Amino acid sequence: AAPNAPAQMDEDGLKLLEEAAKKLHLSYRKMHSGAGHDSQILAQKTKTNMIFIPSVGGISHSPLEYSKPDDIGHGYLKVFLREIAWT
Repeated sequence: AAPNAPAQMDEDGLKLLEEAAKKLHLSYRKMHSGAGHDSQILAQKTKTNMIFIPSVGGISHSPLEYSKPDDIGHGYLKVFLREIAWT
């Protein structure tokens, strides 16, 4: 695939991410990203998913970017990693 081609995310991983969000009573939204990320390269070799968290004021990829610790944490990634370790 071309370096700037969209990356296909792993459907099984997306389901596990959704289940983790529900288990932790977190709001979530599936979305398409036009951003170039490592996933464009990684998805060519391995199952890949991305998690976006809110940035205060919507500022991203800037020295002014700030995400609240509660938005970073929530144990969400821990629940997801535990699930994929057992699948």
